Amino acid sequence: MTLTLCTCAPSARFSSARRVCQLPSNMNAVQPRAAAASAQARGRKEYPAGMRYVVIAMLVMILASLASALVFMMRGRDDPKRMAKALTIRVGLSVALFVILMAGYYFGLIPGRL
Repeated sequence: MTLTLCTCAPSARFSSARRVCQLPSNMNAVQPRAAAASAQARGRKEYPAGMRYVVIAMLVMILASLASALVFMMRGRDDPKRMAKALTIRVGLSVALFVILMAGYYFGLIPGRL
């Protein structure tokens, strides 16, 4: 196996950077207009209010279930099945929230870009 070295000039071995990339002032004026046309308006985005309230209510219920499980755990003298039931409810609410979010995205209630 023999190695051969290239005897050509270094400029032939490597390509130089494109001048258009180096000089933004030479770019076409069409691109800024196209970017401005596709840009979203700034400010608060308006989504369906009902979906927002459903998600917030589900999160509050998840936190309440978690807090009740903590109370049952700290008391200790109560039946441990109550804590397990509270945690089971929390997991069920979390799965339901995930399904609601996926369905909201699928049906267009939640936009693709936030």
